[in-house]
Amino acid sequence: MDITDISSSSDFLLNSEKVKQLLRSDDKLYKVVKNESSSGATWWNTFGFPAKLDENNEYQRIVGHVSCFKCYQTFNYSSKSGTTRLKAHEMKCRSVGGLSSLPLASSIEIDHSSSSSSAQSILTQHGFLKSKKLSEKDAEHMKLLCTQWISTDLRPFSIIEDSGFRSIAQELIRIGHKYGVIDIDNVLRSRHTLSRNVYHLADCLRECIKHKLREPLQHRSVTICPDFWTDPYKNIAYLGLNICFVDAQYRFYSIDLFCRPFLGIKSADLVVKALESHLSEFGINNLAMVNIISDRGSNFVKAFEPYSPIFCFGHRLNNVLKTTFFHHQKKKKNQSGLSASTTVTTTIVTTTSNNDSILKEQKSIFSSEESSDDDEEYILPLSSIPVIKKRKTNTSTLVAINKQSLRSVSINDIPVEAKYVLSTLEQCKKIVKYIKKSGLNNEIENNGGSTVHQAIDVRWLSIMNSLKSILKSYKIMKKILINKQQQKLFINVDEKKIKQIMLLLQPFQDVMKIIQTGNSPSLHLVLLCTQTLGDVLKSFDSLVNYHENNGEHESEQEPNEIDDELFEELEGIKFFLNRMRGLLDEMFELDIRHYAATLLNPKYRSLKACSYTERAECYRYVRQQMQLIHIESTESNHIEAQEPTTKKFKGDLFRRFESDGSDVRREDGGESGNESEEYPISSKKSDELDRYLNFELEKLKLSSNPLKFWTDQYEKFPRLARLARRIFSIPATSTSVERQFSGAGLIIQERRTSLNPEQLDNILLIRSMRKYEHLFEQ
Repeated sequence: MDITDISSSSDFLLNSEKVKQLLRSDDKLYKVVKNESSSGATWWNTFGFPAKLDENNEYQRIVGHVSCFKCYQTFNYSSKSGTTRLKAHEMKCRSVGGLSSLPLASSIEIDHSSSSSSAQSILTQHGFLKSKKLSEKDAEHMKLLCTQWISTDLRPFSIIEDSGFRSIAQELIRIGHKYGVIDIDNVLRSRHTLSRNVYHLADCLRECIKHKLREPLQHRSVTICPDFWTDPYKNIAYLGLNICFVDAQYRFYSIDLFCRPFLGIKSADLVVKALESHLSEFGINNLAMVNIISDRGSNFVKAFEPYSPIFCFGHRLNNVLKTTFFHHQKKKKNQSGLSASTTVTTTIVTTTSNNDSILKEQKSIFSSEESSDDDEEYILPLSSIPVIKKRKTNTSTLVAINKQSLRSVSINDIPVEAKYVLSTLEQCKKIVKYIKKSGLNNEIENNGGSTVHQAIDVRWLSIMNSLKSILKSYKIMKKILINKQQQKLFINVDEKKIKQIMLLLQPFQDVMKIIQTGNSPSLHLVLLCTQTLGDVLKSFDSLVNYHENNGEHESEQEPNEIDDELFEELEGIKFFLNRMRGLLDEMFELDIRHYAATLLNPKYRSLKACSYTERAECYRYVRQQMQLIHIESTESNHIEAQEPTTKKFKGDLFRRFESDGSDVRREDGGESGNESEEYPISSKKSDELDRYLNFELEKLKLSSNPLKFWTDQYEKFPRLARLARRIFSIPATSTSVERQFSGAGLIIQERRTSLNPEQLDNILLIRSMRKYEHLFEQ
């Protein structure tokens, strides 16, 4: 393919390091092309010209640079440039085998170290002809300076491995080589200068985001995810918002847009007013322009009622577990004289070896602010997106429940065996708390055990990691605590109960790992995860079978062996399994967009395990949305987008839901379990959805990112592609905004409580934008 020189002045501002990053991060848009008019010099076999794909699908050379085909190392180059650096890189790249291209590696070797196999960054682009060897004396002096810095300024040891620190250090080496010995005050600016620059950079990024959002907003492929967070030191309430969108090239973005103080009562009208005020800076003047996902907090439910929101799948799973184990009791509004926390008292009967019954009072305190989302019923507006109500499973095996809502069952009405399970959970928490307070983790580790982890009340599944750590060191821990006269902590605690509780929680933990992706579409996973949980919770045998096939392996080659203590189901576990299955049915109402997202993922387009009615409703919704989409004749060319990295998981939980090519072409009705029945054809002429359902797919070539398919097949299915772009801009959970708050908690610490809230907002935005820096180049 012929190449031409880029004439845009903005590309001349790209330095060699930036060009190298672009080549590595976006190989569809940037590539190294061969110099067809080379003079025959051997180094031209290693180097070519970096080039960028333009709107005419032709590569245009980025003038002033040459890049290595193998490692993308880039150097400044013109007709007057020397070739010594290029020849040196050719020799090194050939001998090291490409290791020299790894980022953030040191180019300095210490005489006594055996670092010949380590990767070295190439400094020849800065004028270095070869690597320098650091003397033993200088190496020891540098070690001393670092030690004194960490000790005097109370910095963590890990700071020396921080990528940002190493980037600055490498740049200082480059400057020192270029200018010689120079005063550090002439290089590093003051804290006031850096503070001003943070404001400036954040403002530039906001303008850039505003420009980037214009086109996605026109196609409603933008989703906002708001939530509240409170600064633990100054008790300042913050309104945070993450924004997800899919651009014209079908690339998925997730950006922490803002985190700003919220003044006043968190009422629905004030929430909407604050959101519209902040979003107007980015060209979003009305919430109707975007999709919305949030938790089920009563203020959010009321505020977003006119805008058909989708609610966070992760929060709902968390609430199912909390309700299953009776951690959902909250302060009743019609009760007076109660404090901010409600104390629930239950009586648990524990049986000793001589069959004596001991009455033990068990107290559990639940904060009224433990979770931001409510489990109360809410009414959807008539104008909302339709919701498919799942069929209820039979819960007749539950004790004394009948037709009563499972959420209203009192803890006093459950069987004694079930109370034993709750007692086990409470005792495990006490054990971990005692070990933490007593500093016994080191003693446990010295005796061959592992560190015991504490659970987090707000995130109920964290109890799983705590139980794992207890089980791993159970015998060692029990021996140590008995020696310290703390055997009472092991009342109602034994390995069998812990293993079976973990068996109940394992599917939920696996699903949460899969669903909480932040860099790629995830809405299609909600239906698959819900159906998987429903199948796994059908019986105790199903749970054991799931554990055997998907549990953690001790060895990669050997399958899991079923533990002997998992063969016999405990009565208490049986109760909670039935309760969990019933609550999953009772508390989940899937939005039609969850079904549509699964349909628009070609890998699961047949909607296996869905009923005939569910598929028919989904097809009807998709066709209605297709009629509302106007396809312009002058659509811009769609560039193949880079596929984002996704989390890997042992085994494929959703393989049975995949289309096999023939199942989507059946036209017989009825319901047949996991078979896929085709929708009734009401029109004589097939439409775009029909063609998509019957489109021949190569399963092995399908990407885990469904946007990749719609980028490639846009010309065949333009309306469906536009709908897919809109649907897949909606994440399955609100974990992205919670990650933003985790970052905010790391920024505002005990030594940094006076930080201006505006700077917190700026820092979080800059941090979030780093991963998209090359895509937002002007």
